[in-house]
Amino acid sequence: MRTTISWWRALRAVVGRPIEVGAIVPSWWPLGVRLHDVTIGEDAAFGTEPFLRAEGVVMGVRPWPLIHGRIEAAGVTLDRPRLSLVRDRSARWNVESLGLAADDGGNGKSKSKESRLRRTGPARVGGRARAHGDARR
Repeated sequence: MRTTISWWRALRAVVGRPIEVGAIVPSWWPLGVRLHDVTIGEDAAFGTEPFLRAEGVVMGVRPWPLIHGRIEAAGVTLDRPRLSLVRDRSARWNVESLGLAADDGGNGKSKSKESRLRRTGPARVGGRARAHGDARR
């Protein structure tokens, strides 16, 4: 249980936003985890509606680093995502702050390039992502 809590805290720290999940289930193919009923919260500067909702998320992990006690994502697949893209008056998008809050106290400036979210594997989306347009506040 302690490993699950550590992993969960690490994931929230990387994303820098609140995350809610209905269930976490191990996946043997692909090797990794399946998350059901996933919600990622919005940056408070852009509103209160969730940034992302998905019926499911599958995160595959690379086996060799796992043997050595490290978790490296091989890929992430979203099932039926609903993504809310919002732009503020200064033309800044809500997606730009992903991965920054845990690193910089939420001021939008990352201390290091390595601390930001990086995508190195394939990104697959099942369903459609919808943009709700600009929210000029």
